[in-house]
Amino acid sequence: MKHIDRREFMKVAAATGAAMSMRIGLQAQTEKMHQRTMPSTGQQIGSVGFGNATPFHEPSAQNQATTRELIGLLLEHGGNFIDTNVPTVWAFEESLDVDTLKQLQVLTSVTERGASVVETDMDHLYAALEKKPLDFLQLRNMFSLSAMDQWPMLKEWKAAGYVKHIGLSGVRAEQPETVAMYEKYINDGVDFIQINYSFTESEAEKRLLPMARDNGVGVITNRPFRNGNYFSLVSGKQLPDWVKEFDCESWAQLSVKWALSNPAVTCVITESSDPGHAIDNLRSGFGRLPDENQRQEVSNLIHTFL
Repeated sequence: MKHIDRREFMKVAAATGAAMSMRIGLQAQTEKMHQRTMPSTGQQIGSVGFGNATPFHEPSAQNQATTRELIGLLLEHGGNFIDTNVPTVWAFEESLDVDTLKQLQVLTSVTERGASVVETDMDHLYAALEKKPLDFLQLRNMFSLSAMDQWPMLKEWKAAGYVKHIGLSGVRAEQPETVAMYEKYINDGVDFIQINYSFTESEAEKRLLPMARDNGVGVITNRPFRNGNYFSLVSGKQLPDWVKEFDCESWAQLSVKWALSNPAVTCVITESSDPGHAIDNLRSGFGRLPDENQRQEVSNLIHTFL
């Protein structure tokens, strides 16, 4: 199958009369993005967030301007959650004013680097965000034994009031070792997990999502568009009229809304450097979500394209 990126997909959709009906000037002024609750603390976060888009971490005057626009759109639509890394937060200092930074709930990661390096990073985050405790800190690359050696340190930092939520980020939900590691640590102070989840990568439904919900653990999901491959799958296809029943305006929103309609999911992170695409993604957090029967209809539809 030929790969079609989202920009090309949107051109094809427009040509076939299936262009999304985004309300860009926005009902955002009268509507509000759904907020979800972190089970362990009751803290509210926007149900749709951002990943580490290219403009955030590649310095240039144009990227700084795009960063300001993207973050502005996130906040304007009622979102606030962003998963990024320490160098990107440093870059944010060049692009964003302090008041904007304070509104963000930033998730950053710890890997297998030494504790002293991580502590230095944390000190810079406190200064950059002017926020202590930090909102979210996750242990990435959890299959590395040296990385998991850092987990007691994260628990200590949370106990000392340096961070509100600590969590684990796996690789892929379909890998048995992912499930095994989450099962091992799920009751060891984990506030949230991050995992891939979409109707074409739905393995997390089997064990991980029920396990998280049963144990009061939040879930951040990623890859709603399978790194863009999803748009190749639906290219040239007509979006069915029945998706309007749950306020869906585009193929992108169909994927995000489907993931959000699982009650175990706290936030879906999307990633785009294009402000128009970002608006479309953020709109997924507005309006109704598919019910159980509609979720099955969506799954059936998508699997006819596979």
